[in-house]
Amino acid sequence: MSEQSTSHRSAPSEQLELPEVLHCLVREHQHFSALLDQIEKKTEQVSPMTLSDYYLLRDIVGYMHDYPIQVHHPTETLVFERLQQRRPKLSKTIRAMFADHEEVAAETEHLLFLLEQIIQKAGREECRAVRTACNDFARHQRQHMQIENLQLFPVALKALSDEDWESLVVEYRAADDPLFGPLVARRHRVLFEYLLGATEQVVAKTENAGWLSLERFSLAFGTLQQGRDAYFELVRVLVEQLGEETSAAAQQVLKPPGVLALMTLPARFATGISKSMLRGSGDLLKISTSTARMFLGDVLSISRRKG
Repeated sequence: MSEQSTSHRSAPSEQLELPEVLHCLVREHQHFSALLDQIEKKTEQVSPMTLSDYYLLRDIVGYMHDYPIQVHHPTETLVFERLQQRRPKLSKTIRAMFADHEEVAAETEHLLFLLEQIIQKAGREECRAVRTACNDFARHQRQHMQIENLQLFPVALKALSDEDWESLVVEYRAADDPLFGPLVARRHRVLFEYLLGATEQVVAKTENAGWLSLERFSLAFGTLQQGRDAYFELVRVLVEQLGEETSAAAQQVLKPPGVLALMTLPARFATGISKSMLRGSGDLLKISTSTARMFLGDVLSISRRKG
């Protein structure tokens, strides 16, 4: 494992008095918790969720499916297996954690399926099912992380020797985080822009130092490209949403549910289109503003360094 790959997934040891691998796991739990906050924020909102909300939830859940399965859970497995050797009395709890990893993965896949279905065709029952599934998902994830944070990680910190932690550094899979790492993956750029613009609390909570590190200074033009891609992705989503609303209105004209519904259809259609355009315009403005702000910050930082 190269020194570079390790540094991408771990913070310097002097920042926090934890072994490198454990520090990494705790920080990733902070990332996951911040994303769960966003899921709960969407499902608890009073107004009905829109197509863009479902796209956002799908992106969040997709990240929480891929990265834990590929990186986070395998790292925990290495730590817990070593802990099981040092503290055999914890074998039952550790086996339960391994089983819960599989259950969480299956639950996440099911939620992704529901979100894909509702993006294709949203109905009242489907909306209710997605809200319930999202809340159950968030609750289960928090319970799972709480057991690890309060029961297993503290014991591992005491039970494992320096030699244990050093060997785990060699074994664990150091992979760049595609959302909170130094480089945001293309598929997560819209989600990153949302997190950046929606709340400063998320950025602070996740300690996303990658965008404040030296690597960021070399990404000024990459920032512009990310903003452009996020902009066009939102345009695509908006056009798709408007197309669905137009199609739904046309179907009601062909098969009206009643005279009153048919008479009020133009007004309801115009109102829906206006709301979608306003929301879309606001999101596009946020992306344009945040992209310009990041780019200017990059350029100014580079200029100060050269000066």
